[in-house]
Parts: sequence; structure tokens; C-alpha cells
Amino acid sequence: RNDLPIIPLQNYVVVAKVAAKTAHGAIRYVKGSISIFDGNQFYAPIDGYYEIAEAFVRKDGHALRWVPGSLDSDSRRDKSTMGKQWPIDGYKELVKLAFETDTAVKLFVPDAIMELEDVQKAYKEGMDNEEERRATRREARYARARAAAGTPGPPLPM
Repeated sequence: RNDLPIIPLQNYVVVAKVAAKTAHGAIRYVKGSISIFDGNQFYAPIDGYYEIAEAFVRKDGHALRWVPGSLDSDSRRDKSTMGKQWPIDGYKELVKLAFETDTAVKLFVPDAIMELEDVQKAYKEGMDNEEERRATRREARYARARAAAGTPGPPLPM
């Protein structure tokens, strides 16, 4: 119905941070986020955008793709399409945080940010952690397969 009043949500940042716990892609609906396809940003980032983005990126680094300052699909191919956004302060810290959970997001980080020494260090640490997580999952998978087959092996990880 069109006659209902629109009442702004007073605790939007808190609600958005709760949403970050379940769906990393929901950041695309926060005013100030960019389109991952063409980089369009229809609104300047709202107050509290950094806090919201931090919650999403901490949960899943892939959410960095919607944060202003990231490369979209068009600008990855053609660098002349960059600069359509209002980048947020603290983007570099979000990049380092994203590498803790998803190093593949490197593809969407501008070269100028990736060249920074502390960002390179965070990327290398993220790669090392990712390799450890893969090895742990692989060992658990092998242990489950051995247990299902009834063959002896090391005890199952807890």
C-alpha cells in the first residue's frame, strides 16, 4: 500500500551486522555498496558503512567485492573504467581482513593497494592459512573414508 509511512530504521548498523553472520552477499543491499558487474554506486556510503563492511568481510572475505574501492568485472578488464565510486576510508584494512578468509579476492583489489608491503604480508599469511585449512579438511576427509571402509588408520580428528 502506498499510503503507509516510511520510517527509517534507527539501529540499521546493528541490524546489518547481524545479517553479516548469515549471508555475505547481503552487503550489496547496504547503501554505498557497488555493483560487482559494472562498479556503479548509486549512493554515497552511509554512516557506519565501514563497521558494516568489516562485519561482512570478517565473516567472508568475498564480501569485499561489494565494498567501494574494489575492482568490478568491467574495470578488471579495462582499467580506464575505474574511479566511478566514493571509496571508503579504511579500505586497506578491509583488504587485509578479507585475506584471512578468502585470498581469491585478490583479483578485485586494485594494484596500488596490492603493492603495499603490509597488504602483501597479509596476502602471504592468508595463503599459508588457506593451505593449512585445506590440509586439515583433506585429512579429515581421508579419516572419514577410512572409518567408513573399516580400515585402520590414525584416530579421527575432533
